[in-house]
Amino acid sequence: MFRARASGFFVGFGVAGVLAAYQLRQDILKSHEVLVIQADEYKGKLEKRVAALESSVSSLKAEVAEAKKSAAAATAAATAAMTAAASSPAPADAAAPSE
Repeated sequence: MFRARASGFFVGFGVAGVLAAYQLRQDILKSHEVLVIQADEYKGKLEKRVAALESSVSSLKAEVAEAKKSAAAATAAATAAMTAAASSPAPADAAAPSE
């Protein structure tokens, strides 16, 4: 009688263990699928943000290059004006002191 009860207990315990392992496996698979979907969504959002940042960086680089060109042109113009002013003779009125 004890054998029958013990064997029944162990068979039930084994079946319950197998069912619990199967359920745990299914839960893990579902969780994995959810995590993969979330990771794909975050990856898509991140790629969009990176693309936006890259475009803004490239536009800022273009603005900086344009600013450097205009600054170089302004510097060249100022240098030319100073050179022209230094090489031109002084007006006669400015040279004579007023009494």
